[in-house]
Amino acid sequence: MFTKTVELTEPEFEMLFSFFKTEYVPAVNMPHPGKFMDINMLAMTGGRERTENEFAALFNKADLQLNRIIATYSPIFTILEILKK
Repeated sequence: MFTKTVELTEPEFEMLFSFFKTEYVPAVNMPHPGKFMDINMLAMTGGRERTENEFAALFNKADLQLNRIIATYSPIFTILEILKK
């Protein structure tokens, strides 16, 4: 999916913003709403939440770079700032 996004993006665009519905899961061992969503997604749909490192690896495979994670006021929404390599 991300590789196709890069292919369809105009060459002059260096930054892509992807909005993800659910929060990423922090890698630290502490309570977080994203961990509940991870269990819920796994049980209900077979999906899962990802950590920052897992997102970075996923984007790296599509020649993208996770630049930063932007928190929002909602505990279940974040913005991932993604750059073309």
